[in-house]
Amino acid sequence: MLVEYHNVFVMAAGANGNLYATPPSNANGNDAVVFATIDGVVIGDDQERYLHYYPDVMAAYNVSRLRLASEDATPKTSQNIDLVPTPLDPDDSSSPLVYVAVDTLDNAYNMVLCDFANGASSKIFIVNGRRGWTPSRSRS
Repeated sequence: MLVEYHNVFVMAAGANGNLYATPPSNANGNDAVVFATIDGVVIGDDQERYLHYYPDVMAAYNVSRLRLASEDATPKTSQNIDLVPTPLDPDDSSSPLVYVAVDTLDNAYNMVLCDFANGASSKIFIVNGRRGWTPSRSRS
């Protein structure tokens, strides 16, 4: 499970590929909160769907939806992205780790939660502006 830094919510994956937030108490036993990792890097979920975003939308608005899709259903205009653990404060070796969204070109983005006043499910987006990002390993 991917738990928010303050333990207020966990990230959950909807059947439609949207990522949203749910309180940790609602996530117990819910398969929608199980994510796949390789060496601590989150690549997708347990349903063999991969994380992706939309570079053209990012270039135009500095924000993009972060979504999941199977390899054969990933839109051609999207790009794969992983969630890489990195120190919250890169200058402090004892800083806790947080996830940064990093694409295949080593561009790093912050994740943000968008809550809606009308009570619709919160959605998770990525935005430009990760300060202090340094690649922790070479990427394929």
